[in-house]
Amino acid sequence: MRKEARTTLLILIIGIALTIVAAWLLIQDWSAIKFINTGQIGDTIGGITSPIFYLIGSILVYKALQAQIIANKIITDPFE
Repeated sequence: MRKEARTTLLILIIGIALTIVAAWLLIQDWSAIKFINTGQIGDTIGGITSPIFYLIGSILVYKALQAQIIANKIITDPFE
């Protein structure tokens, strides 16, 4: 597997694991944050974990655009 593919896969796995762990930690009774007055628990967890998803998504889009630039360069080089 290429280095870029391994890096992208590692970022994706870490992001998914971080999201699951954050959601699990925040719903425990021993957590420092109490969700009694915050509304529905799903909205609260979604509001806390969605920035992690957005960050991981942004990194993956950046990696995809880098790969596209490299592919475009490979395609256009023979014509120059």
